[in-house]
Amino acid sequence: MLTAGCRSRKFRSAPHNTFPIGSRGFKERFMLAMLPRAVGIIGLGLLPLLSFAATAEEYRLSLRLNESEPVLVNGLEFVAITQSQWTFYNPPIVDGSPEVQLRITNRSQEDLIFSTFDTFLVQLVGPDARVIERGGGRNGTRRTRPVLIPAGKTYTLCRETRTQWDEAGKTMNFVYLDGTGTIATYALPEPGRYTLRFECEYPVERNGEPLREFEGVKVWHGKVKTKAARMEVLRLSARSRPNFR
Repeated sequence: MLTAGCRSRKFRSAPHNTFPIGSRGFKERFMLAMLPRAVGIIGLGLLPLLSFAATAEEYRLSLRLNESEPVLVNGLEFVAITQSQWTFYNPPIVDGSPEVQLRITNRSQEDLIFSTFDTFLVQLVGPDARVIERGGGRNGTRRTRPVLIPAGKTYTLCRETRTQWDEAGKTMNFVYLDGTGTIATYALPEPGRYTLRFECEYPVERNGEPLREFEGVKVWHGKVKTKAARMEVLRLSARSRPNFR
């Protein structure tokens, strides 16, 4: 018998392991079912960020500097330093400029003057252990000033460098400007592992004439070839170049 205000309802029993929409059990099962998909969607969204992070890490490592073992000659210690990776891009990018440095430390007990005019040059050795031929020349001459290095102090010689991709010859060219007007060029035959050294020489006399001395301060005279600093030469597409500022 039905009482007033009530209507008869027929409830169909829900099958086992099913839940009405909106119930707590339905929500829990829905969330569990969608969880793998949500993780996949989030993962796809993170891929560009992970790729950017990997590229940034590679770029950071490419800026790392490698240095040679020190060589001590007549009171001055010489160390060759270069960027760990030199990258040549094809099509060419004009702003390639790897770090190349000569670190000079005065290990003597007195101040020393180091002449920078026609006293040093760069030597490159390729993957086949052959010395890369040095080309270039000088159309004009500019006198560079000598450097006074106090006892126990360090001076780092940094000059302009360039890396250029020669589309016509399909070669990689390294250019070093020593500041005197001399432009030294090196044609690198292939990617791979290279080494860099500095050669320095300042004799007491040249062509039978004594070289310049400075009153009251000793001038460094000698001949030295640094140990090798290692780097890797890469040839990449210009589209793979990271754009970091």
